[in-house]
Amino acid sequence: MTAVLQAPPQVPGTRPARTLRRRIGALRPGTYLVMIIVVVLTIYPMIWMLLGSFKTLGEFYTDIWGLPHIWHWDNFAQAFGVTAVPVLTTEVSLGLFDTRIGLILVYAAQNLPFGIFLMYSFFQSVPSELEEAALIDGCNRFKAFVRIVLPLAKPGLATLLIFTGTSVWNEYLMASVLIHQPNLETLPLGLVNFTTAHSTNYPELFAALSIVTAPVVLLYLAAQRQFISGLTAGALKG
Repeated sequence: MTAVLQAPPQVPGTRPARTLRRRIGALRPGTYLVMIIVVVLTIYPMIWMLLGSFKTLGEFYTDIWGLPHIWHWDNFAQAFGVTAVPVLTTEVSLGLFDTRIGLILVYAAQNLPFGIFLMYSFFQSVPSELEEAALIDGCNRFKAFVRIVLPLAKPGLATLLIFTGTSVWNEYLMASVLIHQPNLETLPLGLVNFTTAHSTNYPELFAALSIVTAPVVLLYLAAQRQFISGLTAGALKG
């Protein structure tokens, strides 16, 4: 019988391993250079856009690549105002201006894309076999959705509630444009009443801020388990 000779397994520190490390090391400078170029090409346009947003129109054309001589923050206020004009025009034409239902519809439209994007991943993670089993047991599509799919999406619903609830709770721009009656003011609008042109009642303002913040904190504490589960459920799919 002839003995079958087997090559010993390669262990770290042997010549092939060292050769592979040298080859990888030789590629690193070129790889880093490409990564730096990609990062610069990606980030610089955003930095240029941000710097340009603080310039006047004349300064933008005369010194397009330089830093702003004076940082004009009012450009953002004017941009926000222009954004709100189409919404204001639509609300007036529909007779919804300065009404609570008009503001609710605007908030719903603003948060609808995020809600669809978020809940889509949760509904996709529900096994289709569960819905098919419910259909076999006599449920129609609506009952299968309400009794099977919707309860499994509770983490996503909790996440959506916290995100959209916090966004609406703190929103000021649209409320200031669409609501003028004092009895319809939202909380951010009401907080402005503690600040006048000449003074601010900071103790009362801080007390009001504490009252406004407490419900959001309590909501998160009550739904934190569902919230954390909701943030990770979509990432674990597949």
